[in-house]
Amino acid sequence: MREKELFRIAKGLSKVSAAMRERQCKYIKEWQQSCFLNELISAKRPNSTSTSDPVSKSDNDDIRPDISEFEQKLQMTQNATSSSAGGQETTKRYLSTFPRQFHYSQPQHSYSVLQSRYSSRESSVPASRMGRLANYGQLAAGLALGSVGEFTSRLLDPNSGAVADPKAFVLSKDNIERIVATLCKIRGAALKLGQMLSIQDDALVSKEVQDIFERVRQSADFMPNWQMEKQIEDSLGSNWMQHLSEFDSKPIAAASIGQVHRAKLKKSGEEVAMKVQYPGVAESIDSDIDLLMAVLKYTNIIPKGLYLEEALNVAKKELAWECDYKREAAAMKKFKRALDNNKNIYIPDVIPELTSARVLTTQFVKGVTVDKCFDLDQETKNKVAKMMLHLCLTELFELRFMQTDPNFANFLYDAESEKLNLIDFGSSRSFDLEWVRNYIEVIKCAVDNDKQGIIDYSVKLGFLSGYETTAFSDAHCEAVLVLGEAFRTDAPFEFGTQDTTKKIMNLVPTMLQHRLTPPPEETYSLHRKMSGAFLLCSKLNANINCSHMFNDLYSRYKDGSILAS
Repeated sequence: MREKELFRIAKGLSKVSAAMRERQCKYIKEWQQSCFLNELISAKRPNSTSTSDPVSKSDNDDIRPDISEFEQKLQMTQNATSSSAGGQETTKRYLSTFPRQFHYSQPQHSYSVLQSRYSSRESSVPASRMGRLANYGQLAAGLALGSVGEFTSRLLDPNSGAVADPKAFVLSKDNIERIVATLCKIRGAALKLGQMLSIQDDALVSKEVQDIFERVRQSADFMPNWQMEKQIEDSLGSNWMQHLSEFDSKPIAAASIGQVHRAKLKKSGEEVAMKVQYPGVAESIDSDIDLLMAVLKYTNIIPKGLYLEEALNVAKKELAWECDYKREAAAMKKFKRALDNNKNIYIPDVIPELTSARVLTTQFVKGVTVDKCFDLDQETKNKVAKMMLHLCLTELFELRFMQTDPNFANFLYDAESEKLNLIDFGSSRSFDLEWVRNYIEVIKCAVDNDKQGIIDYSVKLGFLSGYETTAFSDAHCEAVLVLGEAFRTDAPFEFGTQDTTKKIMNLVPTMLQHRLTPPPEETYSLHRKMSGAFLLCSKLNANINCSHMFNDLYSRYKDGSILAS
């Protein structure tokens, strides 16, 4: 069956479900007498402890024929190892296909996952486009049937009260589990888009949607050994393990595009982190995002009035960048050179002999993710927040080159060195000189409460066309002025008590209704990074003076020290 046909089936199921919801109230008496309905309502929910694979067997069949003799030997060795020693776990395993000196060990790291019916587990990644499409089709059908069953159950329950919001049926507990399980299984661009949505304030993205993608962010599945080994061998060649003395078989982190393994270099004994990309991810970016958005549109959780097509085009471009590990390695080297003298930032070295377009190996660095710093003393939290905000301003106004992914897992605070260790540069991008010059002027106008200046420079940036209604221009100016609050006063700004997000959300309806042109391409990634930094400051209850950071940069801009050429 062709992809378009499967996609039409998924869309058709969504329409059928919507039509059924509209007709349910009218025909509820007939449905009450339906034997099928009685069976549906009385049926037990699926066993929460089931370990069945949510992906159809046909998708595994699509992958398995590609297993080489090497992987088959590997699996046989692992099976023999797991059954030896009376069933006791073996922590050090020597593979028959590896050199005898190659130490292949299980990691000593534990996974902390949210209490849920779904948690991180080993599962093969659907590598083909058809396999991934089949999973989205299953998700769409499951959501349709799940919403119908949930709505009908509530209508027949005399104690359920009034049920009027269709979203409540789509985002039911069971349907949320379906979304989490599917995204954790297929990973890739859809999961990355979900991570972007999870790092937002509650006022911008609904709590239900945040919960879904936060759980996905914490519980992404990891590849089985045979698939992981095949990815590495295809990327680095069959002799890749000759560079290593140790390698952890299970990942220490599993994310949207790849998973990270801990290893040790044979030559120097240095610990390294090997990021291995999931198969099929790079080739399925466009279809993954299109299919996920079709599902999200069905759930009615996407605000109307957004220039969604432009946003998705930008997302597809950036995700293609992130799937190119050679590009990421080059970005890491560029940042390391530029920030080498920064006493608050450390960037690990790239290991070139173990790096390719699909595998990236870097020096291993330690630390806790910045969103786990809540229990530290307030002075340390202020320092972490200040380093994050200063990094954003430095990247934009000094380097014109920014790592735009605000995922908190990309920033590790090392209490021993009191530095931020940066570990992900896949979404790095540059900004045009003239555009950044106009942007710094907009921020300056916000600091100075200059509304006309905000409008003039916003036209130059492409935020405004110059023909907007007065209502929209006023709303735009108010939003920019709100964002400038932190840099306006020469005193500590209390991020924990600010209501910036709520103020902007009050302006959003007007801005969505009257906007004449989509925002500039650069702002999608820039504002994602900046909003992530501001959100971290808020979560840390940071109380820091931000005005001197911007004023210093603006003074250097005016005297020609930065943004000169």
